[in-house]
Amino acid sequence: MKSKVLILISFLILFLWTCNYQSIMATQISKATNKKLQNGIAEYNDGNYERALHLLQSAVKEYPSNGIIHFNLGRVNNSLGHYDEAISSYSVAVRSRPRSEAMYNHRGVVYKRIGKFAQALDDYNRAIDINPRYYEALNNRGVVYKKLGKMEEAIADYSQALQIQPKFLIALKNRSIAYQAEHQIFKAIADLNRTISIDPADTFALQNRGMIYIAKLHDKARGCADWKRSCELGRCRNYHLALKRNICSQ
Repeated sequence: MKSKVLILISFLILFLWTCNYQSIMATQISKATNKKLQNGIAEYNDGNYERALHLLQSAVKEYPSNGIIHFNLGRVNNSLGHYDEAISSYSVAVRSRPRSEAMYNHRGVVYKRIGKFAQALDDYNRAIDINPRYYEALNNRGVVYKKLGKMEEAIADYSQALQIQPKFLIALKNRSIAYQAEHQIFKAIADLNRTISIDPADTFALQNRGMIYIAKLHDKARGCADWKRSCELGRCRNYHLALKRNICSQ
């Protein structure tokens, strides 16, 4: 009797596993569609956005509720400037995978780009709630706070992102800009120094540090040295203007 019960239980477990497996497989895309998806992603990564769009639009017609296809279609539409279409695709992706922080973060980027800051903040908040160590979303939320004039909140988000990822250059540069707006010049310089120590060829940091030295600290020697170095790396506008105005000398 005991052996029969065990056999029955084993059969029931196998049956339930098989049903679950078939249910999972039913949600998977076909090999042909997956090929379109992978090729679309490859074209996107290569910067061939129109080709990627064609492939992903074809794929999504076959699987209109697939979150991964919509997520990648959203990325392509965003890159092409098709912002309404991008938001629509990301929204399908969010509904498909409501616990994916990346879906919310990417949709938030589009909302920010078109000036819908309240919606962007909502998406970044959701992304951070799901993953409090999502430093990209923290940086992006900081950017929105800065655009809203909330510098303290922006600096707090940039700082939290940098605690998680100390070499996150975008957050370092964004925080330096926020510090400048708050007239915290030496903190701004410190962030630019850190940026340049990580990437000595960062012309944005060289240009901005040079501007602070010249415009705020009246230190032409250091400012001109930064602009000259930036020019050597290919970004020359400030240095050439300074030479014409006799601010710097060759």
